[in-house]
Amino acid sequence: MADYWETAQERIEELRLFRERIPRFAIPPHHAARRALVRVSSLPPEFIEGTAVAMKNNAELSPSGVGGGPEEIRDLMRYAEAYEPVAAEIEALAHFLRYSIAVARSKAGNAALTTYALARVLAKRPEHAHLAQVVEHLRRNIGTRRKSKAEPSPEQD
Repeated sequence: MADYWETAQERIEELRLFRERIPRFAIPPHHAARRALVRVSSLPPEFIEGTAVAMKNNAELSPSGVGGGPEEIRDLMRYAEAYEPVAAEIEALAHFLRYSIAVARSKAGNAALTTYALARVLAKRPEHAHLAQVVEHLRRNIGTRRKSKAEPSPEQD
């Protein structure tokens, strides 16, 4: 039997090492930081290139401390264009992994439902009467679900 916890931990460690190999990799300090970037990061590339040209041709538009000069701005844009497909591939991998997880849970759930159905049928026979307690226990648990962190518990009402 596979030790999924161990292999999953190995994959997490590999992903964390992978982060170190991505230049300019940044972790937002808080959730609102992403929202603050969205408006400015979605400016048209033509606008950004236009400002780089204006900075190159007009010395007064290249004050120090305003995001670097034209070459740094172009380098940032090349980085963004080059790494966008990497982000898309990682998002696809996450999507496929979540699907794989759902498939595994579905297969386990189907096996459990089949076993429950068999137990219900067998429990009605005198030679398998001992299964009635199992069926009752399973019946009580079939409606219970793991609560997400967002759902308040009954004690909090």
